[in-house]
Amino acid sequence: MARLVTVVLILAVVSCVVAAPCEVRGKETGSSYKASPSRGKPERTLSESEDMTAVVQSEPEVLPERSPIATQRCKRPRYCLDSKKAKKTPPKKLTSKLDEILEKVNAVMSNQCARLDALEEHIREVKQQNDDTQTNSAEIMKSIEFFGARLSDLENQIHGMEQERKEIAVYLSKIDEKIDRLERNAIKTSVEIRNVPKIPKETKMSLYDKALKLFKSLGSEIPKSDVRDVYRAPSKSSDSKSTIIVEFADTLTKSNFLGITKDFNNKNPSNRLNTFHLGIGGEKHPIFISEHLTAKMKRFHFLARDVAKYAHYEHC
Repeated sequence: MARLVTVVLILAVVSCVVAAPCEVRGKETGSSYKASPSRGKPERTLSESEDMTAVVQSEPEVLPERSPIATQRCKRPRYCLDSKKAKKTPPKKLTSKLDEILEKVNAVMSNQCARLDALEEHIREVKQQNDDTQTNSAEIMKSIEFFGARLSDLENQIHGMEQERKEIAVYLSKIDEKIDRLERNAIKTSVEIRNVPKIPKETKMSLYDKALKLFKSLGSEIPKSDVRDVYRAPSKSSDSKSTIIVEFADTLTKSNFLGITKDFNNKNPSNRLNTFHLGIGGEKHPIFISEHLTAKMKRFHFLARDVAKYAHYEHC
């Protein structure tokens, strides 16, 4: 579009420049043409420079009457009407002006062409970048689809593993309940005596003697044959006190023994069960007797006592 406008501008300038010398030369010749009403050809008129004597001596010429409708038309004088009076070359001023205009037009065209070339190169670069972007976008979409498929597979695997984990958790819970039930069944006839000082070189017989001494102090007639086993529970070597486990022959004997210890502490609040009732000399230390529980049941017992303490329950 810019090139078309430039060409049109050049043609307009050239036509104006060419028309100007022709008009000038027509004025220099001093001749004019008139349309003949009879033949329709231009008729030359005399100029002031011609010999006026010849005009006077010539007989007057009668001109035909012109039609009021006829119009006078003057053709544009040609560039070289009279070879003797007209100059063969245009004036120097017009030539220099034309050259100057042509130089400016060429400069404008060169500038426009350079700008158009730069614009085409920029458009080409943008197109190449667009093509590269589309290619990268296609690759990214393929990668996204691949990772989406992998993510779906991982989600399925995680879902399957979650189901397996739930099944394993249920299975472990059942096993835990079964183990706890077996432990409770194994220790259902046992009681524990806590806070008993450790004695160096302690034997199984000395532990039996301590249990029998406790039965005698409580006034209970539990024979030695009703005691199946007496042993110390595992503890840290740095602890000076630990727990003694007394296992009876049946649960009835165990229940009777727990009832007797509770009654003794209620009847003797100032002399509750201590190490003296086990036959251990020296400073007296309180001892605590309760049913032997599993680790899970001990935890429940602790939480129950904690709730009773903070809720101010009196009969728990």
